[in-house]
Amino acid sequence: MSIEPDHRKFLITSHSIDGTFESCPRRFEFRHLYQQYPLLETSGLAADVGTALHEAAQEWTRSYSIEKAEWTLLKWWPWELEDMRKQAGMKPDYARTLGNALNLLNAFVRHKFWDDWEVARLPDGSPAIELPWRINHTSLGSFTNPIDGSETFLATQGKIDWILQHRKIPNLFRVTDMKTTILDEPLQNANFRFSGQAGQYGLVLAQALGLDWQREGLDVCYFIAEFGEFGFPVTNPMEHHLEPMEIYEAIEAKNERLRRMISMGRQAFWPRRSHGCVFYQKPCGFLDVCHRREPEFLTQWFEDDRDRFRKENRIYEPFWIVEA
Repeated sequence: MSIEPDHRKFLITSHSIDGTFESCPRRFEFRHLYQQYPLLETSGLAADVGTALHEAAQEWTRSYSIEKAEWTLLKWWPWELEDMRKQAGMKPDYARTLGNALNLLNAFVRHKFWDDWEVARLPDGSPAIELPWRINHTSLGSFTNPIDGSETFLATQGKIDWILQHRKIPNLFRVTDMKTTILDEPLQNANFRFSGQAGQYGLVLAQALGLDWQREGLDVCYFIAEFGEFGFPVTNPMEHHLEPMEIYEAIEAKNERLRRMISMGRQAFWPRRSHGCVFYQKPCGFLDVCHRREPEFLTQWFEDDRDRFRKENRIYEPFWIVEA
């Protein structure tokens, strides 16, 4: 069976990109409509350390080798970012150290949670690890891209860290995501209980696995990995059963944000937020050009200033696609 190529143009959002939009729509415009990335900016130590720990944990669930997992952590560790922080005179992060990350990784591996759960297998026999998905929100309409005049729709992409299967109850599954944090336990539930990702999981798994979330709800597990400042790792698989109304609310919250994006796109006006002018304790990389609105000027500005910006659009091939 041949699949017709999809010639529609999409502006890609995600859970983290949504955070950029809420913080400052103007920055969102520069980063994801113009697809420009300031070379002097980094995603921050918290994000890069979290990525390293995710990669290491996923390697362990593939190979069940702690040695391979530790080598993966070293491979992904943000060594250059640590050096940049020192050169900039920034205060050391005593929680997110390599030693603490190794302690957390070992606590993750040894947790009794794994006595009951293992990684599920996909129909082709491959492990259900880091599964990319995409939701095309074409039903919400489109806007004209001011850069090239194309009709542009919105889409959301994401990844499911693991789909797990119970060792003794084969028809019992859990969508599981790792959450790295420095928050104490009382704040963890408040921070993750109503995660905005729940609605997207419901839509994706309804198509991928036939999940009837409108009747049954959805079981999720957020595997909390808490960095302790004094090296005491805390790992806590936080399991929730989400009722259908909770999933529906998460879907509607996402749609409300997407409708605001569509509205701003149609007006060709993405307002700046004054608190968005500081990014990870540094001036925003777009501060010098934020006062200009003309697409022709901005396009030429970024083209001429390749010493400070690069074009970047992080889109990965989805395992599952949902039309919504």
